[in-house]
Formats: sequence, structure tokens, C-alpha cells
Amino acid sequence: MLNDFDQGSARRTITPANAQCSPSTLSPAKGRQARRNHSPTVSYNYQKKMINRLEFSIDIKAEKTTIWNALWNQSSYREWASVFFEGSYAVTDNWKEGSKVHFLAPHQSGIYSIIEKHIPNNIIQFKHIGNVVGGKEQPIDDETKNWSGTTEIYKLTEEKDHNTLVVEIDVLNEHLEFMTKTFPKALEKLKNNCR
Repeated sequence: MLNDFDQGSARRTITPANAQCSPSTLSPAKGRQARRNHSPTVSYNYQKKMINRLEFSIDIKAEKTTIWNALWNQSSYREWASVFFEGSYAVTDNWKEGSKVHFLAPHQSGIYSIIEKHIPNNIIQFKHIGNVVGGKEQPIDDETKNWSGTTEIYKLTEEKDHNTLVVEIDVLNEHLEFMTKTFPKALEKLKNNCR
């Protein structure tokens, strides 16, 4: 059974770790009602740690380009990402598909990822690879293998009088509670930055 929480206009959905999902539930849901009540989510054992697929969505009354800029412009990215960790920032080659991006805290530590897909104002998909310490990519160790290869996807869909941002993200069990509580706050901050 899916758990669907509603916080303001940001919605988030998780699947309990013991839930079973068929491959058909992993395809994108169609329509507003489907996104709200039957979002495609899954928990799976990735290496030895449990990974949860979370989906968050928010309706924003702004142009797609405005939303996309609020997401990925360096200064506005810092604003909404600060909800997760004050001073968070990204080092990237202008968000180019196929390039690497470092998602960092002020002490230059965080993770590095590859931008697998990027269609501006539509979708961006990250594949998380490994850790960054002191600004340097670290070799993949046993702990990193537990989450290396997980994804994070941001999609914009046009509705009649607004655009809907949907975020799908893979999260380890130990970060599940934090992300479930914090991501909707980040999306609300993003939405406010689009006004």
C-alpha cells in the first residue's frame, strides 16, 4: 500500500519497504489523480542496503522556463537546496547532458553524479556515482556501493493553468525520514522563488 502525504501543495509518496511493486507500477502515472494517489514508487534491495524510491510533486503557476531557472540557476539552486543543508551548492559544466556535477556542502564534501538526460524546461536525470571529500572525487568503496547508481529525476509537465514539477529520487532507509520531511519544504521554497 502506498503512503500519500500532503503538505500544502507539495505531495510526496513512498512505498513501505515490504511492499511489492510490479514493473507496470514503475511507468509514469498519467493524469493529476494518478500522480496524487498512485505515484510510481518502489523500495528495493540495492546491494545490501534498502533503497526507497520517493516521488514528490508540486503545482506551480509559472512558465516552465521560470521554474527551470529557479531549479538550476546557481544562485536560486543555492536557495532551495539550503533547506537540506545550509550553504549547499553545485559545481557543474552548465548542466550539460553527459557531464559530471558535484553536489556539495560548504566544506566541499558531498556527492558526484552524471547528468544522464537533460532536456531544458522538461527533464533532467542524475545518476549518483560516489562521494566527494575536500572537493575531490573518492574511489567507490563498499559503503558507496550501497547507493552508487541511484537516480534523481526532475520532470515538468504542463497542465491547463499551471505546471507540475515531479521529482523522483532514490533514498537509503537511513535518510528516508529526513527526505520525506524536508523535500516538500524545498519544493515550497522553489515555488515561492518562481513568483
